[in-house]
Amino acid sequence: MDVNSQKPLTLAELIAPRRKALRLSQPRAADLAGVHRQTWITWEKGRVRPEEYNYAGIEQALQLPAGTVADVLAGLVTTAPDLPAPARAEVVRTRTRILSATPEELVALRQDVEEVMGREVADEFLRRALALREPPPPGGPGNQRRDRTVS
Repeated sequence: MDVNSQKPLTLAELIAPRRKALRLSQPRAADLAGVHRQTWITWEKGRVRPEEYNYAGIEQALQLPAGTVADVLAGLVTTAPDLPAPARAEVVRTRTRILSATPEELVALRQDVEEVMGREVADEFLRRALALREPPPPGGPGNQRRDRTVS
């Protein structure tokens, strides 16, 4: 046995991390693939093997090259394909927008997040983004000024 050989990637090991890297919720990924949310979840958990007619939908939803799902299911893939450059660029653009956004712009970004990830994630996004903008305590953290009364 070759010591350097890698274990083939399972479909479950491919699709859940890929979906998260693309910042897609399970319902959104299912919608993009043209299947019911519960069907998508069973694929992510490795409980059910998708039918061949679903392969293209999975590949489209996850921005995978054509034939990737068939290759994974055949045990021919050991590492996940890289994210396409536009997806990586979108992550960088989004991070930049968050760091430079006004509170009003953050609310608009929150709406974008809700469309893709759902309400709970969007609310948490907004809470964390606004927390980054809170001014530090006077004197900075750990450097609080202590007034002393002189008698």
